[in-house]
Amino acid sequence: MIQFVSTEAHPQAGLQTLIVDDDPVSREALLKILRLMGVNATAAVSVSEGLEALSTPPHNVVLDLMLPDGSGVDVLRRIRQMGLPTRVALLTGADKTMIEDAESLRPDAVFAKPVDLRQLLDWIKAG
Repeated sequence: MIQFVSTEAHPQAGLQTLIVDDDPVSREALLKILRLMGVNATAAVSVSEGLEALSTPPHNVVLDLMLPDGSGVDVLRRIRQMGLPTRVALLTGADKTMIEDAESLRPDAVFAKPVDLRQLLDWIKAG
């Protein structure tokens, strides 16, 4: 059954949200929840896929820091270097040093794993 979601009922539907997370359970659950809310959400599983997805800049990025081919900090750094108006939320279980390194690049939000889903969804909707 195909269900059409009105963008009037979901004003955030026109905003693209990219999830960069290598954990398949977390990534797929978040994608499903966002799509049910009417959010236009896509996913990447690595730094390289995340960087490739920036060719069409998303409005929001939910970014894991520990990825199989490097650090999500590289994606955040590229977003800042390109001057994109993309909002970035870090979603991580990384150690304090890695989080401090990422914070020097001014993420818009930092969420520790396991994430409080309500807070993350409120952040996405506010964008």
